[in-house]
Amino acid sequence: TKEAKATLDEIVEYISNPDNRITSINIVGYADEIGGNSYNQRLSEKRAMRVKKYISSKGYERSNVLDVR
Repeated sequence: TKEAKATLDEIVEYISNPDNRITSINIVGYADEIGGNSYNQRLSEKRAMRVKKYISSKGYERSNVLDVR
């Protein structure tokens, strides 16, 4: 959504500021209880990976600190 992208853009701006000294970022995806466990696990992982890719696409160069869970 537009709101989610705006929030992610704010996060990118914050983590890109060297004064904030970010050393690790955990990206955790979630799903509701609808669907089976394996489906929801894959959905959660897919959502988290999309966030990582979005952050990287915005020019964040330290993708090695992004950990998807």
